Amino acid sequence: MGRIAVIPGTSGIVIPGAPLIQMSEFETRVARLPGLIHYVDPGKLDALGSGRDRMSGARVTSYRPSVSRLATDAAFNGHPVLNFSAPDGDVRIAPGSVSRSFTWIIVATRPAASGTRNLMSTTHSGGFMSSLRYGGGGSVLGYFPLSSALGNTVSSGLPSVGDVSIYGASYEYNTQQSALYLNSPTPVGLVTHTERPTVSPEMSWNIGGGGGVGPTLGYVGKIGAVLVFDRAMHLPNESPFMAEALSLLRARFNV
Repeated sequence: MGRIAVIPGTSGIVIPGAPLIQMSEFETRVARLPGLIHYVDPGKLDALGSGRDRMSGARVTSYRPSVSRLATDAAFNGHPVLNFSAPDGDVRIAPGSVSRSFTWIIVATRPAASGTRNLMSTTHSGGFMSSLRYGGGGSVLGYFPLSSALGNTVSSGLPSVGDVSIYGASYEYNTQQSALYLNSPTPVGLVTHTERPTVSPEMSWNIGGGGGVGPTLGYVGKIGAVLVFDRAMHLPNESPFMAEALSLLRARFNV
């Protein structure tokens, strides 16, 4: 599967002998969002949570039996989900696309398990680099990088355990600024960090954030969608598209 490129005002190109990719209206609108490099839809993964993302065709690999795909979940408006039943869950997008500036959007339940629970992270052979997580005290924390003493913290207005919400984290490398989102296009946390995360070709985007680099720190709950952008979507020129992405996800999952 190749990268999906939708150019407004043009028609699709048909390549003789190529497999036909059926895109829903939702997928077509998502594919038009500037800077989107990955869209992971559990409905397009196998029973263990492996397959390919819908935007670039990158390999998505689940490394632990504690992760499974559920064909439908009422809390996610009937859509399929990835179910993380233990904190060693490890679903990674193939290395090669980690960028210095980025945005993550994740549709997920609030985890019931206590302790650190990574929703999304960048990882390398030595561990985590950046992370969006629930902390042991119940706050949502954004670390860019994880070694930084200054994190982005949101402690109020958080959902109840088991409730479905849309979480977002946007990081801009040049200004070292991050923004966190919860269901709304208005940031709930805006912080300028004291360090910058490093990026190397071996690094990967990690959904659930456990596995070999943190087998007790992974997410425990359900995830309905993951969007990854190669830019900071909280910047003024990008924020309208962040609002559009959140609107599309709110409608799809009835959040």
